[in-house]
Amino acid sequence: MAREEVSEFFFRDEIECHGLDCCNHSYPISITLLKALDVFRAKVNEPVFLSCAFRCLKHNKSIGSTDTSQHPRGYAADVERLPTFTIDAMSAVAESIPEFSNGGIGLYKSFIHLDVRDLPARWDSR
Repeated sequence: MAREEVSEFFFRDEIECHGLDCCNHSYPISITLLKALDVFRAKVNEPVFLSCAFRCLKHNKSIGSTDTSQHPRGYAADVERLPTFTIDAMSAVAESIPEFSNGGIGLYKSFIHLDVRDLPARWDSR
């Protein structure tokens, strides 16, 4: 069965909820987020792997995330660290994309959180 493309560089199975026994892998993702992720992918010029994008509320709670998470809104994705980029270099690329520079960028040891919320938010959890 062919993978369902949802944007220039991403497929449904990458952005849908990965929870079990919750929402049947729904994926009400923001088109703004998808377009910004495509720009990010084009700028880094190498494959980008999402460890998480949309999470339904049930799945979000099951992993201990907060109710204020941008993932259940379809506004966030976690991008695994790229082999040729540091987390700081990935953050610099994200800052160059208006949707992310005006949204959320969170730094973690093995991934970067990117979201398209309506106001800037930054954190470093490394």
